[in-house]
Amino acid sequence: MVEHLENAGIYLSNDEHRSRVDKGFDASYIIMQSDQRVGLLKCFENEKAFEIAQLQILPEFQGKGIGREVISQLIIKAEAVKKTLTLKVLKKNPARHLYERIGFTIIAQDRYEYDMIWNKT
Repeated sequence: MVEHLENAGIYLSNDEHRSRVDKGFDASYIIMQSDQRVGLLKCFENEKAFEIAQLQILPEFQGKGIGREVISQLIIKAEAVKKTLTLKVLKKNPARHLYERIGFTIIAQDRYEYDMIWNKT
């Protein structure tokens, strides 16, 4: 993520990176493929929504449908309990296009990020 953060003009110290990892650590899941760690999902749940706080796939596993599958499983879970699914994506992060193809739409933005929500298509 450092590359995407810095492309957006966000430069974090080592302590700030650690703080980002620690925040909501109990909502973090290692994404596995067979017996190999391929990514990380950090997802929070409240009364109305699931919020994807981080979805990171190791570069060598990107483009293989892993992120799409993780999100598809979250969509199924959110629909089952009638909750929305939201995320934020850095404006310069190419993952935004994946999110749009899956059915997320931009509902707000700030200087660095888009706020997106999944809409049933």
